[in-house]
Amino acid sequence: MYFYSGRAKLFLGLMNKKIRYLSLYALLIFLPGILRGGPVESVPQDLPLKTGQIIGISEMIKDPSTFFFEAFTGSRYGHIGVVGEKENGRWQVYHSNPPAVQKSDISDFLDRSRDDSGKLNFTLVEPAAPLSTGEEKALLDQMRRMLGTPYNYEQHLNKHSVNCSEFVYKAFQNIGRKRIGEIEKIINDTNFKSFDGELYGLYGNTAIAIPKNAYGITPVSIINSPNVRVVHAQLPIERLLGDREIYKSWEKGGGLEAFERAMRPIAPLHKINIDVFMKKLDKASHRPEALKPFRTYPLTWRQP
Repeated sequence: MYFYSGRAKLFLGLMNKKIRYLSLYALLIFLPGILRGGPVESVPQDLPLKTGQIIGISEMIKDPSTFFFEAFTGSRYGHIGVVGEKENGRWQVYHSNPPAVQKSDISDFLDRSRDDSGKLNFTLVEPAAPLSTGEEKALLDQMRRMLGTPYNYEQHLNKHSVNCSEFVYKAFQNIGRKRIGEIEKIINDTNFKSFDGELYGLYGNTAIAIPKNAYGITPVSIINSPNVRVVHAQLPIERLLGDREIYKSWEKGGGLEAFERAMRPIAPLHKINIDVFMKKLDKASHRPEALKPFRTYPLTWRQP
C-alpha cells in the first residue's frame, strides 16, 4: 500500500508521523496471537508454484493495520510478494515489509494471511506472457539485489526505498516487464473517504497534507493488471469492493476484533474514543454508499 507525506514542509511533523507509524507497526506485530476457532488450513499442496508468480494477501490477524489499506483501495489486498527460488525444497517469497526487502518461506508468507478460523486469504497470479528461463534468472538476480532495500514508510515512489507494491512493480520493470500494476495519483485514485472518512481521521497526520501530485501503486492494481493471469483466487478479483463487503469480511474473519484491540492504545493519540469509533465504522458500513465501490473499475486494469 502507499501514502505520501510532503518532505518540503514540517520536518518535525514528518518525523512524528514516521515515529507513530513505527510504533503502530511494532504494536501490531508483537500483539499476542488470537485463538483460532476452527481447523487451520494448510498451504495448498497442489498450487502450481513457479518463479515469478505474485501472491496478494490480506493480513487481518497478523497486521490489522491493513484494514486501512483495504478500505482505501476498495480491495482485500494489503500485502504482496513474488515467488522466487526453492531453498531446501521449499519455495521462497520476496517482499518488502518493514524494515526492508526480505525473503520468507512461502508457508510463513501465507501464514500472514490466516484469519481467526485458520483460513488462508490470498490470490496467486503470474505474468500473462510466461517468463522465459532468462527472464526468470534476471528476475531472481534483480530481487536478490534488492534485498535489504529500506521499506518506504513515506510511501512515495523514489529511488531509495520501496513498499510492497513498489518492490513488485520495480522488480518486473527492471527486467523489461512493464506495467505489472498501475502508477496512479493518490489523491484521485484512492478512497480516503471510506467509512465516512473515519478511518483516515485515525490514520492520517493532519499536520501534513497529501500533495495533489503524489503518485503510488497498490497491491490490487497488480493483482488486477491485464498483464497477469489468475492461477488461484481465494480473494475477490477483477472488481473493486464497497466498504460493506470489506467490513463484513473483516467481521467474519476476526479482523475487526484484532483491529479494535490494536487501535485501542493508538486512538487516544488522535483524541478518539475507540468504542465510539468502532460504532461509527459499523454505522458507516450500513449506509447505501457502502454497498458500491468508490470508483468505477479502471479501464487500464484487467476487464471482468
